[in-house]
Amino acid sequence: MAYDIWLSLKTRELLEKLKRNEPETYQKIREELEKLSIDKDNFKTGVPERIEVFVANNLKIYYRILHRLKSIDVIDIRELL
Repeated sequence: MAYDIWLSLKTRELLEKLKRNEPETYQKIREELEKLSIDKDNFKTGVPERIEVFVANNLKIYYRILHRLKSIDVIDIRELL
């Protein structure tokens, strides 16, 4: 079973805006999150939670893996400077 993907309210609103205005970027972000969700399902670790990031077009997506909850928590999305 893949990890759940949690979105903060701020992140959810931004993704909805991207879905309407930049569907290609939105799709890249969703695909990367789905890939992470499936990859992390098979990854067992005792390391503490840490914030990680990936880039989609001109955006940085910040997230953390919550292994105990089998979830990916998307914390923030910011534009690259």
